[in-house]
Amino acid sequence: MFYKNVLNFINLPFRLFFPFKAYGVENLPEGRVVVAGNHSSNADVVMVLLSIPRDGKVGIIGKAELFKIKPIAWFLEKMGAFGVNRGTNDVGAVKKCLGTLKDEKRLIIFPEGTRVKGEEAIEAKNGAALFAMKTKSPVLPVYITKGKKLFRKSKVIFGQPYYIEGNSRDGELVTQKANEMMEIIYGLESKY
Repeated sequence: MFYKNVLNFINLPFRLFFPFKAYGVENLPEGRVVVAGNHSSNADVVMVLLSIPRDGKVGIIGKAELFKIKPIAWFLEKMGAFGVNRGTNDVGAVKKCLGTLKDEKRLIIFPEGTRVKGEEAIEAKNGAALFAMKTKSPVLPVYITKGKKLFRKSKVIFGQPYYIEGNSRDGELVTQKANEMMEIIYGLESKY
């Protein structure tokens, strides 16, 4: 209820400042899914959350630094978010990601691992591909307009869900699949 009320409350003011249109929302599968998108702004996650059903069946992975201030941490956790210590093997965050999917929820993750501005290229982190492979969950690629500015319309484009086949213990394969995932995500940019 808290989750839905917060999103309903922020929906209108957020869209006033950051107007956007969501395309392909009908591609969102029932049950567990890895919702993987590009990341250029703090507004990205809000745009995704406002585009999908507001049923609270989400797990949102974010950088651990966001959870250092207790009131902010409390709010983020109530919204389904949990932190990951980037650059380390954060076993606790991995368990939460896998648990989110095993509980038939949507895992919202940005495989680049950080905000990417402009045309710079960053190699994808393996987490999203690994979690999809380990839990046999579909991946729903999402492209979110880069270079968002106040009052300028953006797009949130959901692609077709797909499965990643293969052995999740094969590190090279997981890396290859993670990079392919980012190619699919960026390939959605010109779809609408």
